[in-house]
Amino acid sequence: MLDNLSREFRKYVYRKRIKKTLKAGVKPLVLKYSQLSACDTRLPIAYRTETVVRSMSLGYLTSSEYKKACETSDVGFRLAEWSVIEAMRHITRFIESGRRIEWISVRCPAKMVERVDFYKWMKRLIKENDFRYPKNLCLEFEASLFEQKTEEARLAVLDMKLLGVKTMVVADESTSTSMIVDIPVDIVLLAPSLTKWTGSRNKPQLIPTMVSYLKSMRAEVYADGVLNNDQMLLLSRSECGGFATAPSYKGEYATIRGVGVRKAFEQKDTEEDFEI
Repeated sequence: MLDNLSREFRKYVYRKRIKKTLKAGVKPLVLKYSQLSACDTRLPIAYRTETVVRSMSLGYLTSSEYKKACETSDVGFRLAEWSVIEAMRHITRFIESGRRIEWISVRCPAKMVERVDFYKWMKRLIKENDFRYPKNLCLEFEASLFEQKTEEARLAVLDMKLLGVKTMVVADESTSTSMIVDIPVDIVLLAPSLTKWTGSRNKPQLIPTMVSYLKSMRAEVYADGVLNNDQMLLLSRSECGGFATAPSYKGEYATIRGVGVRKAFEQKDTEEDFEI
């Protein structure tokens, strides 16, 4: 009984905090944008998003801070749904204003593929939100997607292909990219721990070989954490689709990270191509 009272009290406190946050004009949830640019033109072509939780008492909570508490719970799944709906609204604004973006990604817990009927879920969201640009929506998963029950993960990815929605996995050094044979995601994003090997004297063929292999599996490849312009050039020669620069990158092609939709929306993508 005490446990029940404790839970009810926490719910009461949380509701009070949410009301206080809303009254102050602060949105409890907001999508933050990080840019990916084309390797050849250096112009923005896609965006990854992160859902940030904001409150008067807790401040900002990023996905890295709440991920463990949400990745296997219904709360995490509902958070992913809110993020998808918000991204749909933003994508419509981007496309209908003339912005030429390939996709905007939304982070989803990998466990969703085992507990949610992805086809029914996404079809419902598309219909309820009158969403006309599914090819510009991308569901982003951590590499743990390749560790889920293979058939469920494969079915979820194939269901998204039927609806025209893209799927992406973020791969690090420990990721078994061979699983893409069974779970054919559309995009693989190389994490900074992999991107750093671009141009390495110790492993000069690691990244070109990996990019070539993934592209042979019909996946687009992007790289996060580019350190310098030489790496951009090498990635472009490897036919990598795009890149995001590391925070330590210093140069004229730095990509923005963790900004609001307004700043992302105001970026230009119609300038003349840069020469490599």
